[in-house]
Formats: sequence, C-alpha cells, structure tokens
Amino acid sequence: MRGSTGEEVRVKRWTRLAVPLVAVAVLGGAGLAVAGSSRAPAAPPVERLDKVVLLGDSYSAGNGAGGYLDSCFRTPQSAGRRYAAQVRAAVVDVSCSGAVVADLTHARDQSRPAQVDAVDRTADVVVLTIGGNDVGFGTIVVQCFLFGTGTADGGCADGIQRAWAQLPRLRTDLTAALTQVRSRMRPDATLVLRSYPLLAPDRPLVEQGGYDANRGIRALGRAGTAVQQEAVDAVRASAPGRERTYLDTSAATVFAGHELGAKPAAGAKADPWFVGFGTRGGRQAEVYHPNPAGWAAWGDSLTRFLAPRTR
Repeated sequence: MRGSTGEEVRVKRWTRLAVPLVAVAVLGGAGLAVAGSSRAPAAPPVERLDKVVLLGDSYSAGNGAGGYLDSCFRTPQSAGRRYAAQVRAAVVDVSCSGAVVADLTHARDQSRPAQVDAVDRTADVVVLTIGGNDVGFGTIVVQCFLFGTGTADGGCADGIQRAWAQLPRLRTDLTAALTQVRSRMRPDATLVLRSYPLLAPDRPLVEQGGYDANRGIRALGRAGTAVQQEAVDAVRASAPGRERTYLDTSAATVFAGHELGAKPAAGAKADPWFVGFGTRGGRQAEVYHPNPAGWAAWGDSLTRFLAPRTR
C-alpha cells in the first residue's frame, strides 16, 4: 500500500491472512497460559499491509503483557504489534508508558523525540491510545483501588473531579495533536485512536464517605470516550480525505465482565483481564493494565476493527 494512488489501492490484489495468535505470555517471570475459552472470538482474515506505526502511552506500549523490550514497556504482545504481525507489516513503535498528549508533538528529551516524527506517507495504519495520563490515571487508580480513600481530601472523589475538570483542555489538545498526526499521513492511510477500558466493574464499590468509586470511574471513562470521539470527529471534518480517521471503542465490550472485582456469572470463576495490585509478579507500572489474556483479546478486537477499514 506504500505510495499507492487511490486507483492503485482500488485495484491492488491483497493477500488475505488468517494467522492465529499464540496466547501464551510471561508476567513477572511466571508462565501464564491463556485458555482459548477465555478469549474473544477469533479475528477474521485481514488485509496485507506494509507499515504500521504505533504511538501513545502504556495502553499502546503493552504494560501488563510481559516480554518488554525497553524502559517504555514496549512488547511484541501489545495489541498494535499483534496486529502488525497478523498483516505481516513492518512496525514502527514509538509508544511509551507514561506518555501524555504533548509527547505526540513535542520532544520530551533527546532520547524521546516527538512521536509524530515517526509518521510519514509510507505508513498504512497508525494506531494509538493517549489522554489517560493527562487526567491523572495513576493517581486515580491508587486512590480509588488501592487506598479506597473515597471522599477524603485528595482522595478518589477528588481525583475523579479533577479529571472531569481537565476534559475540555484534553479535547482541545487531543484534536490539535491528532490533526498534526493526520497531516503527515496519506489520505488513503488509516488513523485509529483507541478508547480505554472502563477498568471498574458495573457493581458498587463504596468507600469513605459513602462514595461509589466504581460508579465514578465508569462515568469518567465514558466521558473520556466522548471527548475522544469529539476530537476524532473534528479531525474528520477538518479537511478532505481525513475521513479515514476513527475511534475504536471496542475496549468497553472486550473487557466487560473481566474487570478486577467483576462478579462472575453463576457457576463461573472470576476471569480478570487486568493486572491487580495483588497479582503475583506484577509491577507497579502494570497495575490496571491488561494482562496477557486481556492483550490477546484486545489485539483480536483491533484486527476485527481494522479489517474493513484498510481496504
């Protein structure tokens, strides 16, 4: 697809692949076999592409999957790299744990240039998650899920309220950054922003002061997804040819019922797809990120999302 004109794209014969994912990974030195029954349905055949570029934060890099390649927690088990392997595309991965929206367009230091520098007109697909760190993801997780601080000063409720207050600024910054990413791509290339999992299950978690942390986190997650959609819509409307910019909201469905603390169905065992504070061998940077089973399922959902959007 690299360098193709619109007409060439229409007539090019793609090679379809159906490569099953190997759902076995290592977390903290302990082998974790992922049973096929806990996975989402197998992904459909996908198109043959040349180059996939991965931008964004820990939910792009692969925190929680194990097998890390560097201090950014990049791993072959991330959703984006799984997808690139399925379509047999070269992958350029500049995602990094802890990234914020500003890291897309501005260098953090000499070792971490602006992520957008990795995007050019040879990219067929660009995938990213971004924005969670801008609204205090780490603080919210610690205060709400580890300490259970509820309405205490500086606690869970305060963190969520501060995050709500930052959403308008996030919308503005995210729109500008996505517009810059899109401007470096070919009109026929595909840009996908992925929404985050909701993290908290759909059941009460009452903390200090009677505050329901799960309800607050789920509401914030939905509001964040709405902000992402508004940013994507703004990019799509900004210039001809940019309609190939999408928001993938599959995380809400993929992880439903697999959150930490989710109540299993009658007769079933809990099957969390996240690393918890008590997960054996888990690192702090992995907590409340998908575990190997979660990454396998979310990788499959990315393949299903992109299959009809890369033709």
